[in-house]
Formats: sequence, structure tokens, C-alpha cells
Amino acid sequence: VIYTGSVTGLYKSADRGDHWKKRLNAAPLDGTVTSIAVSPKSRALVWVGTSAGRVYLFNNEEGTVKDRTGTNMPNRWVSEIVASQQDKNRAFVSFSGYDANSMDTAHGGNGNAGKVFVTSDKGKHWTNMSGNLDGAHQMDVPISCLTVSPSSESTLWLGTDAGVWRTPDGGQNWTSFRGTMPVVAALDIEANLQTGYLTVGTFGRGVWRTPLSEW
Repeated sequence: VIYTGSVTGLYKSADRGDHWKKRLNAAPLDGTVTSIAVSPKSRALVWVGTSAGRVYLFNNEEGTVKDRTGTNMPNRWVSEIVASQQDKNRAFVSFSGYDANSMDTAHGGNGNAGKVFVTSDKGKHWTNMSGNLDGAHQMDVPISCLTVSPSSESTLWLGTDAGVWRTPDGGQNWTSFRGTMPVVAALDIEANLQTGYLTVGTFGRGVWRTPLSEW
């Protein structure tokens, strides 16, 4: 089963891309699809984020599409959605761009700040877990990607324009996890329990990894 996104919505193939069904959402979504996450605990649940900062939950068993954008979320580009490996009701979402821009209501911002959010009730409510990722701590940097520890979902890693950041306490505190990496944008990141590594793909400076067992 393969999903792909477009400027108007979500498409699905059940035979590795040989054939595609018509668009799953009847009405166009708000913004271009920028991230897709299928719940490992319930394959019928598919999370979708868009360039307009919207978050949608598709339920293929019910045939429904619900706008699950939090009222406390910024209206910036959704850079990543991660569905929990432990709870079908939980998902994590990250936003690109700067808090300073979304706080600027005179120039298109909606007045909300935040980099990372989590829900435990299928998007009915969202908790801001950005912690010290703000301008006051000189950490208002765009987030490109997000991954969650497969063993403890209170540990997360972010790929940012300034390398990798990590929280061990559910987002209360974030610190640089760059190590010997250069100060470069991290564009893709994955914590893989099968390989045993946290792997990071960067903009022009190669691929880096570190053993998950050490963290």
C-alpha cells in the first residue's frame, strides 16, 4: 500500500503503484500535502500535514477526513508528522519556519508560536512540546524533520537548519545533538530499532548516524 500527496489531497495505491484510486478527500485540502504518516497501530489511520499548516486525519475504515489542526498551532509549513508506534491515538507534528513570522499577525501570521506538538486523542487536542525552542533561548530555527524513539516516546530528535536537537523529557528541554557533525541543515532523520541507529541526512554534508543503544 502506497500513499502520495498532491496540491489538493491524498491518493492511495493498493498494488505498489500499478493502479491508483481517485483522490481520497472529496473536497481539496487547504495547502499542498507536505507530510504523510500511517499509524503502525491502525493502518486505517493516515495523518496528513500541509503547506498551510493544516493537519488532517484520514480514516479509511470509516471513509472520513477530519481537519485536526490545533487551535494553538502556527500557520506554518508542516514539515513532519510521526504516528506513534505505541498508541493509535497519538501523533507528533513539527513545523518549519520561524515563530517570529507566525506571531506577526500584520503580515500573515496567526499569532501562535511553536515548533513541535503532540496529541493523545487523535488530534482533538494538541500539546505544545517545544520547550526552549524559541527566540528567548536563541533557538527559533526552522524544523525540517522529526523522529521519535521507538523505545520511549518521551525522547525525540529534530532535524533543524542548525543540525540535530534532542529532548529526553517529552519536550521540556531541548539540547544540541550535533556531536561532530558540521553546522548544517538536517533534512531527514530516522530512529530505527531494527538497524539500531539514529540516521541523519544533511544538506550537502553527507549522512551521519549514531547507535541508539547509547541514548
